[in-house]
Amino acid sequence: TPEGFRLNRSHLHVTGHGINLSNFTASRQPATEFLRLVSIGRISRSKGIQVILETLPDLPKNGVPYQLLVIGAPLTRDDERYAKELHAYVEAHNLTSVTFMGARPAAEIPLLLSRSDVVLHPSTTGSLDKVVLEAMAAGCVVISSNDSARPILAKINAHCAVEEPRADLFLRAIKNIYSLGRDGRQDIGEKGRAIVAAEHALPQLIERLVCILKNK
Repeated sequence: TPEGFRLNRSHLHVTGHGINLSNFTASRQPATEFLRLVSIGRISRSKGIQVILETLPDLPKNGVPYQLLVIGAPLTRDDERYAKELHAYVEAHNLTSVTFMGARPAAEIPLLLSRSDVVLHPSTTGSLDKVVLEAMAAGCVVISSNDSARPILAKINAHCAVEEPRADLFLRAIKNIYSLGRDGRQDIGEKGRAIVAAEHALPQLIERLVCILKNK
């Protein structure tokens, strides 16, 4: 994406990501009484997981029953410290509906996404994280404050694009997405998968690379 390499160079080619859609064909699991939230990615401050946790105490107060899976593991020493802070926050606020799953093999992610309703992505990395496109390919609703993801998500539904990684903004977005009901969320999921198929699928990436190499 343009945001993934922000230097203006004449030899720069924006190719899009190569998402293998055939990996994300598992039937979506039936919706439950809970809104199934998930965060996927390395446990790191730049991923904004604290923002997600800070929304949780207010969700039941706003009529949103939920379960949250946090998938990923820390890598650096600071990541380890951050992970301890997250666990301490969950314990201090008695967030019993939060499950830390640790790192999972890539092969498991499509199935986990098929069992999820909403992927929360308050990342500040600046580039378009592949997990956003994989979640869209799996038919999930994605709510993100990442400046690379917002323009894509805004095309689908305004509630999916959050201006800043702030708990109050994510809380409002989750409430609005929940209020759409199962059919509304399914419609968003179908539109998201269509965007990935049109702009970020593996065949299109290969085609673009071949054209670039031939022109060289």
